[in-house]
Amino acid sequence: MRLLVRGALILLERELIQADDTSFIHSVLVDAQAAAYDYLTADPYFAELERHYSAIQEKIRQVVSQEE
Repeated sequence: MRLLVRGALILLERELIQADDTSFIHSVLVDAQAAAYDYLTADPYFAELERHYSAIQEKIRQVVSQEE
């Protein structure tokens, strides 16, 4: 999971690697905390990665609060 922040733009990227080593990068432009939450909790591995995702959500909260 990678979080890219450029001013008010927030991009979340997640690399998915299949069993045959095929990889995909899933990217989503986040315009609100709710969008980030929906994206992160849709991950089937959310329970195992919740600690990491909480840190990402906190960073998004900080960026959004700076822009307001």
